[in-house]
Amino acid sequence: MKNTLMKIISQPQSHAKWINTLAYLEHIGSRKIMKSLNSRLLNLDMLEHLTEETRHAYFLKKIVEKNFPGYCPNFSPEHLLGNNSPDVYFQSLDKYVNQHLPEGKSHLILNYYYVTLLIEKRALQVYESYQNLLQENGFSFKLTPLILEEQKHLKETENAIAILDSSFAQNLDLFLAFEHELYLQFISDIDHELSLLSAPEATYG
Repeated sequence: MKNTLMKIISQPQSHAKWINTLAYLEHIGSRKIMKSLNSRLLNLDMLEHLTEETRHAYFLKKIVEKNFPGYCPNFSPEHLLGNNSPDVYFQSLDKYVNQHLPEGKSHLILNYYYVTLLIEKRALQVYESYQNLLQENGFSFKLTPLILEEQKHLKETENAIAILDSSFAQNLDLFLAFEHELYLQFISDIDHELSLLSAPEATYG
């Protein structure tokens, strides 16, 4: 991941598209909460999570507009790294988890929690690696507030699943393995696009 990130931040076009892609993934997360859960199932924690996911998308989008004005006006595929890869990653993960959870009154809730857990784990890994490179390369913006909230989400989600699912350990192993394959394909798609982009090799801050 570090090599990919170094390529990304070395040119403003790819860097803008990367942050825009992160913003879009956060937006997908908030949209998924709204679509996958019956509104009557939403509790205070879920509403808080929904609000924070939307705010994260806004936070990242503001970074794009401030540091790379004009590069990514919206979330059209041409303004994302990997084009439709973010949608494929998120939708495939959600579908797989949904298919491998037993039916029952907790099915929707567990699907929401597991997908959230998988996304938060990956997001933290990516955000922390990215944050370190931003600091090492002299960029002025930071992801610290976002990282702290993602850590909180992860802990809350793990606690909730442990209470609801007696098969937490084995289910998590199964889902993590599938998510890892999706993530590798996502990064592969980004690397392919980076190889096609032509831009100066200097690092921009």
